[in-house]
Amino acid sequence: MKLKKYLTEATGMGGDGLSKAKLGTLIRKKIGKKAQGIFKDDYWKGVKAVFKAFDDLDLNWQTDKVETQTNNKENGRMYDTKVWNFTIFWEDNKGKHKKTHGVVTAHGAGTNDQPMEKYDVSVILGL
Repeated sequence: MKLKKYLTEATGMGGDGLSKAKLGTLIRKKIGKKAQGIFKDDYWKGVKAVFKAFDDLDLNWQTDKVETQTNNKENGRMYDTKVWNFTIFWEDNKGKHKKTHGVVTAHGAGTNDQPMEKYDVSVILGL
């Protein structure tokens, strides 16, 4: 359901904005279980599910930076991660233009030789 349609139908707010708490709730509900579990694919299905949720809610968002991080321990590689930093632009329930930053991280869950062969996903919203 599109964000403005949700605001109009479910809250009676007429699409004029929403609180930070409501924005967070909407995003968490929309992502739901789509980004939970262990993924084994070459095209970041779990990460794309998060960004599809943003699109389904008709949010104005952008990816700011994508980076791969290798974390080493004394005896070799421990795990790898791939991190997508993003910004969501929105209008609050007082008509103020806001932006919030967040991070989607794919955590390597594969073997030491192929840590990103499998991965799980976490999402942090800076609300």
